[in-house]
Amino acid sequence: MKFKKLACVAASVLMVGAIAVPMAACGGNGDGLDSDGNVKKITMWCGGSEWTGQNYVNLDNFIKEYNKVKPDGFEVKLEHKPDLETSFQSVLTSSKLPDMMIWDRFNTATNGIKDYLYPVNDLVEADNIDTTAFYAPAMEEMTYENKIYGLPIDVDIWGTYVNMKYVKEYDDAHPGATISQLLTANWTWDDLLTVAKALKTTSVNTAYSGGDQYEHLFKYYVSTGHGEEYLVPVEGDTTGRKFQTNFDNQRTRDILNFFKEVTNAGVSGKQEADSFIGGVCAMMNKPLYHNNQIKTSKVTDYKFLPQPRQNSEDGVNGGMVGGYGIAYPSPKGKYHNKAWEARHQAAWKFTKWLCYNKDNMLKWTKDIGSLPALSEALNADECVAGNQVLADARTYATAKKTDGSFVYTIRPQVPNYLTLQTDVVNAYVRLFLEGNDSLETCISNLKTNGNTKLLFGLGS
Repeated sequence: MKFKKLACVAASVLMVGAIAVPMAACGGNGDGLDSDGNVKKITMWCGGSEWTGQNYVNLDNFIKEYNKVKPDGFEVKLEHKPDLETSFQSVLTSSKLPDMMIWDRFNTATNGIKDYLYPVNDLVEADNIDTTAFYAPAMEEMTYENKIYGLPIDVDIWGTYVNMKYVKEYDDAHPGATISQLLTANWTWDDLLTVAKALKTTSVNTAYSGGDQYEHLFKYYVSTGHGEEYLVPVEGDTTGRKFQTNFDNQRTRDILNFFKEVTNAGVSGKQEADSFIGGVCAMMNKPLYHNNQIKTSKVTDYKFLPQPRQNSEDGVNGGMVGGYGIAYPSPKGKYHNKAWEARHQAAWKFTKWLCYNKDNMLKWTKDIGSLPALSEALNADECVAGNQVLADARTYATAKKTDGSFVYTIRPQVPNYLTLQTDVVNAYVRLFLEGNDSLETCISNLKTNGNTKLLFGLGS
């Protein structure tokens, strides 16, 4: 599949033309402009652990192919930053600022309220971009307080990878008590534990990588059917920014008790990210992107299952959905100049070319391996042709409850969510699972310290 050129909208062309001439002497990224003021190069940053290994190789090759064609006349320079947020925030008053970023969407609210991201509502309106053309949860993550900070690229859901080699090994040894029939899109928490206990008796080193369960509280909360209640607004708040935890309830206790049961069963271990790839671990909770790593490994017979549901009336086989978009750092002071404006227009052209074009989104899916956020591409037959994992993931991502809402849910779009996860949820759930805190102490710490983190910097 070859790249397709997206026709430029007149409004954007006029804006570029109006500012192109006087820019050659302006600073930023070595300008990225030629002597006539035309944009010749823009910089895109990606970061974090997701864009490493095979995922980064795929992205780098995708950009290299784009640069061979240069459909809009400029080159995209790709750079990887281990800590993207810290890196871009530190250069907002610098000529080193990137023009665009492969953006982990759930961080939009936290950075948007600090004016670290540049909104593009005017460009969306000028170019008549239909934001309803995207998978709704993905577009929601690129928007905060009615400001649009870019367009979504993909749909990345979390689920459980199962190495069927070990399932078959167990079933062959226990023909009267097989487990393969439990591994369906309707499986439950109890099914996961039953399978894990069974796989523990096979030749695999670790049945289930449950040593990182403290990271998955939100995913399991969603699988109770009440993911939208994970955080709730602070009563009386008029800003719409203040939220508090909703952990002091039976569903949180059910989740934590299940995590403890998995821990006590001795089926899990804290394995490295590549342990499934190496055949060391039989089941692992990972995002869709992990499939890229598996495809290059010796593991050939595996399944991708949705989040197991709570065995309750409201339980759903839904978990966390995230993904990436293209966002733009907001330059400060003298760095918000005409040269930056020209490159920003070029970055927007690239965004439309990629995110708002069916053929280019399908090529992204083919090359990068994630589902496209553009619904026209997501729903196309060729999107998942010959790829069972993608086909299954699409089914899970688009499944809905009886009220019409998606069973897979984005993280709460509230400021400080990341610090809530890393500094509170991970820390205190881990202490509980290691036997250092009681269940009620864990709940109390999650509630009290979680609320403190969520309200940090938001005023009294």
